[in-house]
Amino acid sequence: MTEGSPARDAWNAATELLRAEGKLSDSQTAFVRLCTPLALVDDVFMIGVSSDFVKNWISEHVAELMTDQVSQIIGRKLTLMISIDPSLSEQQSPPPAQSWNPPAPSSASDESPALHSVSAPDAETISPTLEKVDSPSLSFTAANSSEKNHFKSRLNPRYTFDSFVVGESNRFAHATSFAVAENPGSTYNPLFLYSDSGMGKTHLLHAIGNYVMRLNPKYKVLYVSSEEFMNSFINALSNNQRMTFKDQFRSVDMLLIDDIQFLSRRGKDSTLTEFFHTFNALTMSSKQIVISSDVAPKFLTGFEERLISRFSAGITASIDIPDLETRIAILDRKAKAGSIQAPREVLEYIATQMTTNVREMEGALQRASAWASLNHQPLSIETAEIALKDVLSDPESIEITAGLIMAQTASYFDVTIEDLRSPNRTRTITQPRHMAMYLCKELTDLSLPKIADIFNRRDHSTVIHAIKKIDKKMTEDQSLFSQLTELTARIKRVAKEQSTQLS
Repeated sequence: MTEGSPARDAWNAATELLRAEGKLSDSQTAFVRLCTPLALVDDVFMIGVSSDFVKNWISEHVAELMTDQVSQIIGRKLTLMISIDPSLSEQQSPPPAQSWNPPAPSSASDESPALHSVSAPDAETISPTLEKVDSPSLSFTAANSSEKNHFKSRLNPRYTFDSFVVGESNRFAHATSFAVAENPGSTYNPLFLYSDSGMGKTHLLHAIGNYVMRLNPKYKVLYVSSEEFMNSFINALSNNQRMTFKDQFRSVDMLLIDDIQFLSRRGKDSTLTEFFHTFNALTMSSKQIVISSDVAPKFLTGFEERLISRFSAGITASIDIPDLETRIAILDRKAKAGSIQAPREVLEYIATQMTTNVREMEGALQRASAWASLNHQPLSIETAEIALKDVLSDPESIEITAGLIMAQTASYFDVTIEDLRSPNRTRTITQPRHMAMYLCKELTDLSLPKIADIFNRRDHSTVIHAIKKIDKKMTEDQSLFSQLTELTARIKRVAKEQSTQLS
């Protein structure tokens, strides 16, 4: 028998999912929210309502739809049982049909040195980077900001719910993320998203933040990677600014923290302890926390049980490998966003060949488009095969590491690995460095902050800049495209040779 929270979570998730898909109208949603999930006993899902009228309305209009959706979430066919409890009328009232308006942001002193203001993110003003400041901790100061009561959220405006392609592999994660965005701090807190690299976790984190800030631009939302949290804390300790650090992280209304697994792999006990107290401070104040990881909470290593239990206290949602139709839809959305004229058969070809990493698949489309453009040919299966022969010709399972990429890049351009990791900004060093960063992103599962760390960069803004620069140059510079293709082939060949030697 499962009682209480699991039944409520399944009912709420089903509601938000159907609402997000347009299968529940506002009025239907209002009635569904008058129901109180009571328990799940064997194959019977029990809910309570306050009157015969509500029971009859639910039975006639939405019972079948809700039962089917809850059954999918639970994983078995269920029967819905509706009981009447007049006392529920004192606890419930129909929610308004309009979108949720976030509660007023937490008050912070105008004199706080850490928090300043920026309006809701838009495509022209957003910057997902950390600005260099005298303080070693994270800077929330936005350029050209005249107000004092906001701060820099560091959200990417391109990552929204509208630009996220929903399929069977990510439907539950999308629904719970949308529910959190509509009602932060009360529904699914914390929300824990997990999947392999390149499946869309980061997209959903940004989508949640962007949605909330569109509703209330003064809402304090902060996106940060776990490595940035750790580095900021270490710097705060070394500069005797621990209280400033606490004020920065504990005064937000929503904390979106990416790749939490790195906090245990590279963090020290004091960092984990500080995160534990930050987590408690925010949740006790009903502030929303959303966490992403490459594994479910119970499989995290290096974390104390008290943290793992708190990660599991809200709701966890996995994102699986997307099926073929979803992968095609993702590529179609990517092509339209990038003004790429890609025939359906080309999208099907790439989606069929690349099945395990959405980010790599999108990169393959970009590369194929760049090759066709440089050679003044239409994008077709034939041109895609030529452009991607070194990317797709991977019949064996081979391991490509950042070290291998850096070593082969250094050899190819006759520089050293130390040059690639140095602050040297001459063109003969910068372009090979950018290409190596780009290939680390394309050929490995490393996060952007991890790539930045490998290249001895302060934060991952330099990696983002490098990737964008190479993406752009690929469509303009035939020489660079050829170099990238040759270098990719060399890296894969060496990786395959190493794999053969070890086997």
